[in-house]
Amino acid sequence: MRSTASFALLLIIAISACQQGTTSSTTESTESVEQLETIETAEPIESTPSINSIRDLISAFKKNGPMEIPGEFSQKYFEGQNYTIIDIISAEGPLLSIAVSQTYSSASYQVYTFTSDGELLDSKVLLSSEGGDIYHYSFEVLSDRSFVLHRVLDLTLYDGTTDGPMTEEEEKNLTDLGNIESYYVIDHKGNIREFGVFNIGNWDSKNPLLNYSLIYSGLLSDLDLFCFSRRQGCSPITCSDQLDFILMKDDSVVDHFTSTSETESSPKVQVLHDTFVQFIETKHVWNETEDGVMDFDEKDNYTDGIRLALMDRQLIDLGKIEKRQVRLFRNLIFAKYGYKFKSDDLKAYFSKISWYQPKHENVDDMLSDEDKELATYLKGLEDQS
Repeated sequence: MRSTASFALLLIIAISACQQGTTSSTTESTESVEQLETIETAEPIESTPSINSIRDLISAFKKNGPMEIPGEFSQKYFEGQNYTIIDIISAEGPLLSIAVSQTYSSASYQVYTFTSDGELLDSKVLLSSEGGDIYHYSFEVLSDRSFVLHRVLDLTLYDGTTDGPMTEEEEKNLTDLGNIESYYVIDHKGNIREFGVFNIGNWDSKNPLLNYSLIYSGLLSDLDLFCFSRRQGCSPITCSDQLDFILMKDDSVVDHFTSTSETESSPKVQVLHDTFVQFIETKHVWNETEDGVMDFDEKDNYTDGIRLALMDRQLIDLGKIEKRQVRLFRNLIFAKYGYKFKSDDLKAYFSKISWYQPKHENVDDMLSDEDKELATYLKGLEDQS
């Protein structure tokens, strides 16, 4: 079973470093009668509801947008700092993750993760640097478990030591050094990780020249699964990507599976039944028209991709296993829905699995489209063996 801390509810929050002042006006009111009537008949502004919990905070943000956290709530959960919510990464599950920022002469970004009951799970300083006035910072949400912090050097504010205007090469070198993208993921326990923790052999996710991007993070059984993509090249129709699937338990890498994919569009990565990992996309059959243009017919669409399964805490390619194993994996789909097997070997195999509860003579109506597609794929492998 997944623990209470196995889902992520992620929220980005920024500290406002602005000092709040008060202003007074000595200008006399000069509104016309018509203006006053408009003011009097306007819809009343709803007051912010009382915020007593993390859930209340989320609801208030959804209703009001960016907002300062009330003082008493800030004292209880955020060390009394003047925080302002600026975005939500994910609003599902009982975990809350919050990012905060400061401006002016220094820039500091920090993320906190809590349970929905307000228990602090983890906190991490993402960036802290002097000279923040020459940089622009921004967050970009990559998925419900990952985000990137961008730092961009503003050359118009940079006071360099060179005499006269910078050359194009000097500007490029300065920009390459000043512009930084820091990537982070959050595991199912609420731990915040930098991409660098995944360095394996010569696979260096911290090197921005490698153009890695995180396209999926989630749970596979009791392990954290991360999928990274690296663009290798493109033709007029498809692009070639290197894919790295990484399994982690706490701070240890359990397995690392590398493959390549020819993609036409953004693929869909999903986990089924805590066992299967699918990297799937819709593809087309391309043909040359009479005008010499490559085109396709929507009726000829098909799905293709990479299908993996978790076996003995390792990721295995379903297309490269024995027929007996393929059969077991295919029937695992039906076993998850409580299908009563008629074959003695399948009954004997699944009866030893704690979660299997035979209840139904037919489960066809319970299968999702993804289940049916995966079962069809595995049946095809069986028939080929």
